[in-house]
Amino acid sequence: IYAEITLLSSKILNDYVNGSVLSTSHNYSYNGYDLMSQEEKDLGYDVILNTYKYPSDYSNSVLLSMVEKNILSPIVEHETLRNGMKIYGMKNQFNTLQYSDEFGGQTIFPKTHRLEWTKDEGYLTNEEILKFDVRGNILEYRKRSGEKNSLIWGYNKLFPIAQISNAEFNQVSYTSFESAEFVNFATSTDG
Repeated sequence: IYAEITLLSSKILNDYVNGSVLSTSHNYSYNGYDLMSQEEKDLGYDVILNTYKYPSDYSNSVLLSMVEKNILSPIVEHETLRNGMKIYGMKNQFNTLQYSDEFGGQTIFPKTHRLEWTKDEGYLTNEEILKFDVRGNILEYRKRSGEKNSLIWGYNKLFPIAQISNAEFNQVSYTSFESAEFVNFATSTDG
């Protein structure tokens, strides 16, 4: 079986306003099947260039491990330039999590959810992920403000069922979420 994938290489949008036409051209380039760059030109005005980088564009061990496991599509870095000047940037950093369960092994997870670029301060951490469970679900994360938040996962750890604001995961007690799998309630035996 032979399958061919057709990817959009360009398009022109025409907006008709008060009897005049405003044209915007878009050009796309790809790295395999992933969008590598998108250039938008307001004919006669601004040029907006969005570039994207993926695990296969890097050589560090965690990202190479992602490529080996065929985890190819997460965006590692995204930049936006207007007329050659950077106006937006975002980076995701990844780490590996070693765990021991019936499957054994390791999983790859984001270390920081987003590093966002600002003109004055460079890249700033938007959210930092602090704890995961054995499935790679986020249990605790810290926002840029320093506030820690926790998540409780249910339905065989497939869906988040509660988010607790301003609390570390080990500070959360819960019971009776209609499932026997939820127990994080400590009792004291002291009199």
